[in-house]
Amino acid sequence: MVFQVFLLGLDSPHTIDVADSESDFKTTNIKTFKELVAKKLSDVAKLQSVDPGDIRLVFANKPLQEDAETFEQAGILPKSSILMILGLPGGRW
Repeated sequence: MVFQVFLLGLDSPHTIDVADSESDFKTTNIKTFKELVAKKLSDVAKLQSVDPGDIRLVFANKPLQEDAETFEQAGILPKSSILMILGLPGGRW
């Protein structure tokens, strides 16, 4: 079984395969997820080299700012929707 989340932002929702087991899903940290998102964007949206550091994520109206925070700590469950915002040069978070 594949544990997934839905990523909202840019052009359309994307499904991101996060892990193959529930325990791996729960222990996935935000930094690893940002790397998965960057890879998915370069594969699907044909965006050239999105830097994971430029990706901002929001879940349940709360910014996911701590890269070491796990999905379990953030309360993210399989099939959750996460909003993605790309940082702009010179902008503030």
